[in-house]
Amino acid sequence: MVDRGGTTQRFVGALAGAVVVLAVSGCTGASPSATALPSAASSSPTPEPSPSASAGAQDAALAVVMVNHVDLRWGPGADQPIQTAGPGGPESGTQMGLSSGERVWVIEARQAASGTWYHVVPERTFIPGWISAGPASDPSVKPFDRLACPAAPNDVLGELEGQPMRSLVCFRHKQVTLVVYWPTPEATGVDVPCPWGEPRWLLCYEYVNQTGDAARSFAVYGTTELPALKRGAWLTLVGHYDDPRSKGCPAALGRPSNDAGEVAASILFCRTRFVADAISPANPP
Repeated sequence: MVDRGGTTQRFVGALAGAVVVLAVSGCTGASPSATALPSAASSSPTPEPSPSASAGAQDAALAVVMVNHVDLRWGPGADQPIQTAGPGGPESGTQMGLSSGERVWVIEARQAASGTWYHVVPERTFIPGWISAGPASDPSVKPFDRLACPAAPNDVLGELEGQPMRSLVCFRHKQVTLVVYWPTPEATGVDVPCPWGEPRWLLCYEYVNQTGDAARSFAVYGTTELPALKRGAWLTLVGHYDDPRSKGCPAALGRPSNDAGEVAASILFCRTRFVADAISPANPP
């Protein structure tokens, strides 16, 4: 994990996936199925854009890494330092990079002396950085193809696990229904993440699963409105991605507000959270 201060663990800590029963129609594969990546506006360096509530996150494009390895740098250009993992972990000091098949959200493109560079937010960490676009004949990333979205409910079992950006792209305009098990705090060994009635929706979440045990596998947000249902039971959740309140996430997460990449990453993190709209008892599947 890149060393970005104390908020990093909280920011990434909720990136949990699950095998769930998902009742929703998949992506339609409307043309074009892949969104074009941002292009560099000029051949000279441009000033850092002013951060805003939509800084990059609303207009960016999901892309897939196509090369075996590409370095993740602090700025656009081969002369910029490579990001390193923060202290305290087994990978401390290790240079950071992306591998083939990983997904990134491209915020913007810049032209440098060493070519075009993309400002990206990796799906794995949500910590922004810069990668080389590579030569036209062998680009480092390509746009995510929406035809890869699940086409039917049976095709998406387990598809939410560790794929928050993909879930956002595939299900952002759809109502999603999940049949899940809601374990007790005693079973999971953790406290309730947020006291009832506390209005900070982003910081209030519950873990659910489809295994019917104490596994903490999928984080559901919007749980301040949970009715007085019994824990240790099966539930039907109806919810959505791309919550409009995401624009307030940089402040809620305590992320820097003077950095366009951090602002975009914060908003994007919240857009990829599954937020419950309705919760009711369910029979075990």
